[in-house]
Amino acid sequence: MTRTDTGQGGESRGDGLGILLIAVERPFYGCLAYNMALSLKLDDPDLPILLLADDAALSGLSPRQLGVFDRRQVPDPAHYVTERGANPYRLKTRMYDYSPFRTTLYLDADGLFFNAYRSFRDLRDELAGCRFQVQEEFRYDQRYRRRPVQYPWADLDELWSAYELPPEATYVDYNSSFVWFTRDAANERFFAMVKEVYEEPRVRVHDVGSFLPDELALSVASAVLGHATCRPDYRPIYLQNYSERHPRREGGRTFDELTSDREVQDVVRNHHFLGLPAIPPTASVMALYNHLAKRNAQEAGDAEAFTYDWRKKLVTAVTGVADVGG
Repeated sequence: MTRTDTGQGGESRGDGLGILLIAVERPFYGCLAYNMALSLKLDDPDLPILLLADDAALSGLSPRQLGVFDRRQVPDPAHYVTERGANPYRLKTRMYDYSPFRTTLYLDADGLFFNAYRSFRDLRDELAGCRFQVQEEFRYDQRYRRRPVQYPWADLDELWSAYELPPEATYVDYNSSFVWFTRDAANERFFAMVKEVYEEPRVRVHDVGSFLPDELALSVASAVLGHATCRPDYRPIYLQNYSERHPRREGGRTFDELTSDREVQDVVRNHHFLGLPAIPPTASVMALYNHLAKRNAQEAGDAEAFTYDWRKKLVTAVTGVADVGG
């Protein structure tokens, strides 16, 4: 059994939507989850958030900071503890099992909700009625099987053969920083296969550190079952290395080239951004966020450090728009 600690009620709202975050093993991840949750709450205070976390990840947060999470649950150690340490990717394959919500948005903890022009309600409305949505990086079809393409996790020809994908199949390279799903029979079947693929892959998989990536399991299950996303081109997450992966889209610039401040660069590497319309022309915004992240991590009871006023300053730094509504 897993221990559940309910903070502020955590009942899902009228549309049944709730947020799921994961933080295990290190206090650093607990602090990241706090920053993500707080940035969401500042935009939508009634948005219920469940944090799956062990005691180690929560050890750097004060009781007041823990209050930003509506629910906290300790995951079953069998779902992530290994001889090589905590495996968060394995735990992510069980997001469907842990979510209590009718509609769930799973977000990686190393992120921040930030958008100068939209609210979280706009994002929610965009996906209203959607059964399944994951951020997509690229869509591969049969033509790519024997090409020297750079799919990061396995050989495409091996995948096609091992999982007996039909010629017309599409294999999607997912980014599981953003996973939206409803509670229904189709998704239950899909996530059951995700777990099966992850536990017993039929191909050689390139690992992430010491562990297998969860994205491969999501991609395989999607291709085998024909479990497609609602919006193939939907990109709500902007990664810290986005310009490095897609140089033509941002003129080949990286954040390292935009600033020489090592402290700023370190923060940029550690965060994703949900809802940011484009990579900022300057990374100075990160200096402000870095200051806040440090305060959140180091000062007990600093739940008000990231206020609407601070959010406006961040928006202004990125967009140049001085008057932004809270």
